[in-house]
Amino acid sequence: MQKQFDDAHHTWLRSMEFAKSLHESFEDKRLLHRVTANLMLTYSIRKEYSNIEEMLLLVEETFPDNHLALGLASFTRMQIQKDRGDYESAKQHAYRSLEHFERTEDNMQIGHALINVAHFEYLLGNYRASTRSLLSAIKKVVLHEDILVIAVKDYVKSLVKVQENDTALRVIEQYV
Repeated sequence: MQKQFDDAHHTWLRSMEFAKSLHESFEDKRLLHRVTANLMLTYSIRKEYSNIEEMLLLVEETFPDNHLALGLASFTRMQIQKDRGDYESAKQHAYRSLEHFERTEDNMQIGHALINVAHFEYLLGNYRASTRSLLSAIKKVVLHEDILVIAVKDYVKSLVKVQENDTALRVIEQYV
């Protein structure tokens, strides 16, 4: 919360050993889920991914039925590929993340995932696919204005790319 991401990351890394110990001793996954989720976040924010593969494999093995955890792991893999400049691979991970988040039935997570999918479709020149994903995202995040503004902005941008300017103007007027 204080944007001291390096300090937070190191604290979460130290917490990981305790979380693993609790999981091994008592089969309690709650702390492990919280720690790994926050570690994935701090890895992504810092764009520094040393030793992340081991943690991602731990998440995938420990939480095979937890679609929130698996969606976050796929999102993190997407971020890694994006930061490496491999947009095609990032797009594949974005779609995997979306598949997992759809199983959570959490509209905010699904909306974020749809925006991510649209982002990579757009970067790869698939503007129609981008518009479809963004229209779906808008429907999912309509109650979350902070995310809605991103979805609408990107939707208008994609509509312009496919030369649907009248629709873009209507959308702008609708959400002004």
